[in-house]
Amino acid sequence: MTLIAMSEPTQTRTEACATRQTGSFNPTPSEVQSELRHVRALMQLEQKEDQAQFKLKNASASIKERRRRGLTWYPVKRSL
Repeated sequence: MTLIAMSEPTQTRTEACATRQTGSFNPTPSEVQSELRHVRALMQLEQKEDQAQFKLKNASASIKERRRRGLTWYPVKRSL
């Protein structure tokens, strides 16, 4: 598992919620884009880790186990 260090936010969640409740929360478009880029990078990292875990878990599984999980259809039988 890969761990990443996340930068400290400039506001705590409580402060951010209080700001939103008072109606003075008004991020600039560049702040929104920056946050979205950050979230996208984290989601891509999570997706890569999920794929690696999936491959690791299924590489050691027998065909019987993969069939039980619904991951493979071995042996495929053709019916006419």
